[in-house]
Order: sequence, then structure tokens, then C-alpha cells
Amino acid sequence: MTNSELGQGPDEATDGGHLEVDHEARLTTITLHGEVDAALGNVLDDLCARAGAAGLPVRVDLSAVTFLESTGASFLVRLTRAVTPHRVTLVKPAPQVLYLLQVTKLVTIFDIVD
Repeated sequence: MTNSELGQGPDEATDGGHLEVDHEARLTTITLHGEVDAALGNVLDDLCARAGAAGLPVRVDLSAVTFLESTGASFLVRLTRAVTPHRVTLVKPAPQVLYLLQVTKLVTIFDIVD
């Protein structure tokens, strides 16, 4: 499945943040950049549904995220449900993102790698 089949081009952007999707034969990689907030909400909703339909494990690169609010956290949780029985791996979460996941106890539902 190509990026366009996922419903987006190589990038989806708003004023505050953007994302990239790379769909390989055995893995979907999502890279989030900048501010992940309500401005990306509709794009994240669609991406979550399509990632679930693909039925593959998902890796989410969070290293370039500067701000993650409830819309972004909700997306990550919904993504874990959508790709079950696969797990979602979070790659290099920025310190502020990791802190949010720890405080909300969401850190336990993801595999996290540096």
C-alpha cells in the first residue's frame, strides 16, 4: 500500500505540525513532527483507521515532536487498538512526550525504543 492509498501524500501538514507515512510490506512507519494537536485531528483519525485496515505492526517516530496534546495522545491509544494484535512501537519520543506518557500511565501500552 502506498502513501496515496493511505489517503495522503508523503506529507500532511498544518501550521504547527506534520506527519509522514511510509508503508512497507511488513510495517507501517509514521513520523510526526512539530506540534501534534487538534489541527491534525482529522488526518490522524483517517490514518488510524487505514493503519488498522492494513493489519501491520506500526512504528511511530516521535523524535521531532515539540508538543503533544490530548489529540495526539488519543491518536496513539486508538492506534494501539486499531492494529491489535500487533503492538505500536514508539521511536525516540522527545522528553516532553515521554513525560506525558509516563504521567498518564500510557507508557505501558507501547514498546519504546531509542
